[in-house]
Parts: sequence; structure tokens; C-alpha cells
Amino acid sequence: MLRPSLIAVTVLLCMLPSCGRTQDNTPPANAQVTTGAGAVDTVKTRQLKKRLLGTLDKVATTVKASKDTSDADRIANASYATFKALAALARAWDPKGEFSAMIDAEERNFIREDSTRKGKAGKILNGTLGMHAMYKILYSMRYAGNEARMKAVDSMDAAITRKMQGGAQGIAIVAVAANNVYGMVRAIIEDMDREQFFAGHLEQVGQVYAEGAGSAQTDEDRFLNGLYRTFEVSQVWALMLEPKQRTALSEMNRQLIGRTRQREGVGNQMASGMEFLYTITAYITRTTIDRSL
Repeated sequence: MLRPSLIAVTVLLCMLPSCGRTQDNTPPANAQVTTGAGAVDTVKTRQLKKRLLGTLDKVATTVKASKDTSDADRIANASYATFKALAALARAWDPKGEFSAMIDAEERNFIREDSTRKGKAGKILNGTLGMHAMYKILYSMRYAGNEARMKAVDSMDAAITRKMQGGAQGIAIVAVAANNVYGMVRAIIEDMDREQFFAGHLEQVGQVYAEGAGSAQTDEDRFLNGLYRTFEVSQVWALMLEPKQRTALSEMNRQLIGRTRQREGVGNQMASGMEFLYTITAYITRTTIDRSL
């Protein structure tokens, strides 16, 4: 079974400088989206900020109230929470509402699929595909108008469609989705990091990803590789937003390593990875809302 290589990445994260830098957390001009509060009505901006922070608080309360039962329940609960945090992030990036119809449609689709997909496996599939869809919206907000980039993300969608139409098992589908998500998040960060300040770290994570992809023998291995690498590049994202949180972010990595060592099994590794992805995503979303709205 593939063991996620987190220790080396933790060391790299600790080595990153905590100095300030010019950061771009807004989509480029060709996306026709403005995330600065000054571009929209101040009252509406305050209302949006209050609503989004309220959503995050409700999700956090639900996560805390969730009982630590089966690994499958943990994966489903964390993926649903991550989806909701990502939806809030997309709205924070889009205070003028130019992508609101797209976000609304994905939220409706998520609710509809939740009512039709039964059992724990169905919930995990819905949660993971919902995350994939919301990451695609964030990706599209960065790369709207970039034909090559949009073709790349369309190819990711097509890979999932082929799996589903071919009758693949759920784990095979979510494995593809997890790897797609890693690619999308890395691309988002690359666009944000115009100065390529974090390029070396992203490359290091990319090397670990390539090694994991080469040694993966099962769909569970492939899922873990995509999921853990997404968590790691999301830590880079969080560090870009708030460099002073370097120590806290490194501690998050150490906690994840400890969690997987305390309880063996691929199910626990998958559940822990999804839970920590939710944690870092919620942090990114809350920090973005506080800074941009």
C-alpha cells in the first residue's frame, strides 16, 4: 500500500521564508471578476461577508458534532464540508456575482445528487465529485479566456465521464477526481504566484506526486496520492495568504502524520486526508473572506 510521503514535505514547509511578498489572490482580468471590496457596493459586500462567514461557522459546527464512526462516514462528512467551504470561497472571489449562476447550479446539483445517491459509497462519490466541480469553478475563474487551460480542465471532466459511463467502481472514479483536483489546485496557485516565489516548493510536491503515481498499485493508492498532494499544495496556498502562519501549517502536517500512525488502515488514511483537506480549505476560505471582503 502506498504510504503518503508527508515528512519531507513538512520539512520543506518549515524552510519556506515567512517574509512578506506581493501576492495576487484575485482572478486575472480576463476572468472579468473583481474580488476587491472597493469594486462593489459596501453594504452588499458586508452582507456577503457576514453570510459567508456564517456558512463557514455552521459547517464547522456540523463537523465538530459529527461522531467519529466509520471511516466511510468520516470521508463523506469531510468531503461535504469541503464542498461547502469551496462554494463560500468561490462566492468570496465573485462579489459582483458574475459566476453566481454557475455556483448556484453546482449547489443545486449537489443537493439533487445527495438525494439520489444512496449508502456510504454514494455519499463519498457525491462529496468528491462536488468538490471536483467547485474546484473547476475556481480554476475557471482564474483561467477564463485561456483556451489551452480550459481545454485541460475539460479533459479532466471527460476522464471522469468515461469512468462513469464505463461502469467503473466508485473508488476508481474518486481516484481520478482526487488527481484532477490536485492538478487544478496546483494550477490555481501557479496563477496566484506570479512572482514564482513558491515554484520550488510546488515542484517538490510535484516530484512526490509523480513518485506516488508511479508506485501506486490500486485505486486507493491513486486516491491517496491525489488527496494528500492536494492537501500539501493547499498548505502552500494558505502560506501565500498568511506567511506568519508557517509554524501552525507545519504543525497541521505533523498532526496528519500522527493521525495516520495512530490508526492503521487505508480507510483511516483516506478519512484523515479528507478531514485535513477540509481544515486547510476552511482556513483558506476564512482568510480570503477576511482579507478581500
